[in-house]
Amino acid sequence: MLTYLVSPPQQFVIPVTRGADLQFMVNRVDSSQNPVNWNAAVYITVDVPDQDFPTSVQAAVNGNQAIILLPMTLNDQVNVRTRWRMYMQTPNGAGTLTVPVAVGHFERDDGSAP
Repeated sequence: MLTYLVSPPQQFVIPVTRGADLQFMVNRVDSSQNPVNWNAAVYITVDVPDQDFPTSVQAAVNGNQAIILLPMTLNDQVNVRTRWRMYMQTPNGAGTLTVPVAVGHFERDDGSAP
C-alpha cells in the first residue's frame, strides 16, 4: 500500500446547464473553519473538448472568497468527461508558486446527452 507524501486536491463535480452561466464562490478556511485570506490569484482551467489548450477562467478574489463565473459559452461546450482544475498562484521569489486547490469534472443537468 502506498502512502501519499502530500495530500491530493479535493475532487468535486460542477453541474452545468446549457444556455446558462454559472457563478459560485469558494471560501478559504482553516481546519477550524475560520476564514483565511487567499492572498493569491485563483483560477480554473477547463479541458474543453476539441481545443488544443485548456480554457482559463480567473476568479474575483476578495479576502477569503473567490468568485468564479463560468460563462454559458464555456458551459455549453463541456460534457461529463470534461475535466477542470482550480489553482491558486502566489509570488515565490522571482517567479510564482502554483498550487492545486481542487479538481473534478462537469455534470450536465439540462437533459442533453453527455
